[in-house]
Amino acid sequence: MTPPPSIVITQREGFSRSIQSLQSVLQNTAPPHNLIYVDGGSPAPIRLELEELSRIHGFQLLRHDQFLSPNHAKELALPHVTGRYVAFLDNDVLVSNGWLETLVACADETNAGVVAPLYLELLGQESRLHMFGGLCHIRETNGLRQLIVSHDSRKGSIPTDASRTRTEHIEMHGFLLRTSILAQVQPFDPLVPTIPENADFCLLMREVGQEIWIEPNASVTVLLPEFLDDMDRAFHTQRWSDDWIRAGFQHFTRKWRLSGPQPVLESQRRWAVAHRVVAYDNSLHRRLGIKSDSILNRRLLAPLEQALWGR
Repeated sequence: MTPPPSIVITQREGFSRSIQSLQSVLQNTAPPHNLIYVDGGSPAPIRLELEELSRIHGFQLLRHDQFLSPNHAKELALPHVTGRYVAFLDNDVLVSNGWLETLVACADETNAGVVAPLYLELLGQESRLHMFGGLCHIRETNGLRQLIVSHDSRKGSIPTDASRTRTEHIEMHGFLLRTSILAQVQPFDPLVPTIPENADFCLLMREVGQEIWIEPNASVTVLLPEFLDDMDRAFHTQRWSDDWIRAGFQHFTRKWRLSGPQPVLESQRRWAVAHRVVAYDNSLHRRLGIKSDSILNRRLLAPLEQALWGR
């Protein structure tokens, strides 16, 4: 009998939404499945709840006392993966009912190497599209190699007529991977501890000839924080730190032999700096009542905070 698919859950940027997210997975995923939860440095209240849920539901809990980058955490889970497919989820998403079976059916019917769901987001009471497909490749012109990343749809109304489609670009919030790919390539590079982890994964799949599909009949909803819980602050600021960004960019640039200006990487760096200041209740964007991912915060306010206060 073929072993059931695996599910790997890792921390994205914090801990406070871990239990809500895990309960969503447990409630909306029909057995059998092999659930592997990688806990990288969660505080005692979350650690104890994870241990209790592991005892009740029988999933594997891999505890590490230090913070782990998402790619590192995924790598630690791979020796425990079974089945023809493994789904990867961040610990701050809610999944739709039957999400796993729907992604597996899409992979079976399309022979896709990777299948992503529809990505939604929830900020406070506002639910909207997070992203739906796009481009991710390297363009070579006059000897210069430039990363190209774009979104077909992002931060808008939730599509009601979206259909199953191929894409070059998905994000790491949740997706299904054919496990045979693990023998071909290392899909999660621990030397890319933060951005551009999405691009690195998508480029690797492209390099080994694996198709990426989106199946909108399955969805994950990313829970975005309006304010940061105290238990999240240390990991959040490490996850989006200048040190991790710099290390990831340097390795990624060498790995993919990029040369010349890289507008995509610069845009991602500005986003990370702006997102990092969400950790501070007195950040400038909050005082002015604007969103953290606004152009004003990315280009002016967050860099100003970084220069003045080292944030």
